[in-house]
Amino acid sequence: MKPLINLLLILSLFFMENCSSSKYSVAELPELQLNFGNGGGFTGTEHLFVLLKNGQAFKQNSLSKETTELPNVKRKLVKDIFKQAESLDLNNLDINTPGNMYKFIELKLPGIASKRLSWGSPDNPVDEKIESLYTALTELVKEKPAEEN
Repeated sequence: MKPLINLLLILSLFFMENCSSSKYSVAELPELQLNFGNGGGFTGTEHLFVLLKNGQAFKQNSLSKETTELPNVKRKLVKDIFKQAESLDLNNLDINTPGNMYKFIELKLPGIASKRLSWGSPDNPVDEKIESLYTALTELVKEKPAEEN
């Protein structure tokens, strides 16, 4: 009976270790990232958000250069968002039509050159699938009132 208990204990430790994911710091982010944000206007400020596959999210302001870690995003939502981004084949699209105010998305994959998609010009509307992805991404990192956190 003891060998069976020991085996179950070892297996459970093994699965817990392999199911846990790494926690990254701002200074050391993995290659796989989904970056998005907006910018422009009078101040020219750009707000960059970085979403990682493990659910970590970061926000950077281009004027203050301050980067803050946001609350983690649920893994199921992150998995769905990355799947949606990959299905749109973002790195093979060519969208560079920013206006005074612009939005952007960039999917960074390991070993593959990424391409930043940028849009905002009223004369060049972006495909609704891209806009839908952007909206979903911004909903994931939207700041919530203190009682909801």
